[in-house]
Amino acid sequence: MTTPKLHQAAMNLPLASPLPYPLFQRLRDAWIVGRRDGQKKAAHDVTGSEQPSASLRGLDAELTARCEWERLEAIRIASPLIDEHREHLTVITMLNRQIIEANAEIDARSVTDPSEYDRVPKSEAHLTPAQRKERRDREARNAIAPLIARRDASDAQVKTRELQAAEIAGMLVTLFEALQTRVTTLANHYERRAANQIRSYLRRAPGDAEHPLNRRAAFSPPEWACEPNPWLPAEGGQR
Repeated sequence: MTTPKLHQAAMNLPLASPLPYPLFQRLRDAWIVGRRDGQKKAAHDVTGSEQPSASLRGLDAELTARCEWERLEAIRIASPLIDEHREHLTVITMLNRQIIEANAEIDARSVTDPSEYDRVPKSEAHLTPAQRKERRDREARNAIAPLIARRDASDAQVKTRELQAAEIAGMLVTLFEALQTRVTTLANHYERRAANQIRSYLRRAPGDAEHPLNRRAAFSPPEWACEPNPWLPAEGGQR
């Protein structure tokens, strides 16, 4: 089974804690970028989620690129775990099918034909009917013993693989939740920068409720960060 090192590595990636917003960058956003784009003519009407100024579109592009980098890096770490988890599920499905088939054969071969009890070969002529019945039942048990052993071995393998699959699934859940936290941290950071810039923009147009900046969409994590974990089977899927 894959060691937890990949799982631990994910927790050491950048953005495990909030991003710093140093004073120099805050002043630059407010007094250089903000004042430069402060004129209303430098902004345009909002269309969908598009940002209304060049500097905000730049922040949006940076956020998108950073989130995509985080996603690709997380996929790089998760990929061997995803493959191993799928392999366990595939083998578990195959073993369960074999167990069902073995149980059906065991049940069928466990029933002794009544005519077998009436069969009296010369070597058993000295036995009583009860003794012959006991011998036939013992012969039937011996015949299906290998089937039972194989079924029990398959059942043990299923339990082992289910445990391993559950452990890997837990790792994948933690990895994806860590990824969601990172891109949320990024979105909050860029929203903070955008709000700082916008304050400078709007100082140049006080009280202008129709300014495009007042109608912009806030920065948010990408849509995939709000969806179910794509690395694990959906509810009702393969188990």
